[in-house]
Amino acid sequence: MKNLLHDRRKYQRYETELDIIFHVKYYLQTKVYLWMRRRI
Repeated sequence: MKNLLHDRRKYQRYETELDIIFHVKYYLQTKVYLWMRRRI
């Protein structure tokens, strides 16, 4: 039971990391897109 709880916490941390990566990627894509549009 204790082990299961530990796994759950580990999984949550992993989810958070994925979330951060996704947001950073989205942010960079948006910046690049706006920058490209401004150049044209």
